[in-house]
Amino acid sequence: MGPLARRPHAGPRPAKIVVAYLLLVLLRPYPKANGYLAGLFVGNELVRHGVVDHPVLLPAPWLDDHAEECRERIRAVVAGGPLWDWVEFFARGVREQATRNLALIDALDDLRTELVERTEGSRSLRKVLAALPTSPVTSIQALAAGHGISPKTSARITRRLVADGVLRVVAEHPVKVFACEEALDLLVFDHAPPRSDRQVLRPAPGHD
Repeated sequence: MGPLARRPHAGPRPAKIVVAYLLLVLLRPYPKANGYLAGLFVGNELVRHGVVDHPVLLPAPWLDDHAEECRERIRAVVAGGPLWDWVEFFARGVREQATRNLALIDALDDLRTELVERTEGSRSLRKVLAALPTSPVTSIQALAAGHGISPKTSARITRRLVADGVLRVVAEHPVKVFACEEALDLLVFDHAPPRSDRQVLRPAPGHD
């Protein structure tokens, strides 16, 4: 499908990717991992075509939310319906997933600021807090390796954060594992996207 998506085409760049995705779903070259690989294909092709800089825009969450409509759209194409309807459907999904991702990034950044500002402590403690929104499940060993601190310092920080309610112990053996549930609640993302592009650009509540 890569060569197909790379051929010259007068239409929008995402349209070629969307058609190639449809062919992957229909041809099922890898039946046991077809959906997973098709999703990776879209993310990587969006990067290769310059739509985004990194493979952060994956269609799977949006397609899961619209699974029945997706199946209906595919059946319509197979029955001879217009291909452009499928392209418009998938393009809407890419757009809405992008707005979800932007909202998630803003929410994680707000949480990072709030965690750092509400907890006084050493520079090492603040570094750990700043990283929790994007690495919400961790261990003493992982914190020590990731932040260049000693295991003793890491253990002291985790005890402090557990006492403050920032971290919760979720496993004891074979390694003690901690989780920041505030961050996990954000990453289990279930918020509707904004209704318009204009709404995306409006300041978040509480911001000027």
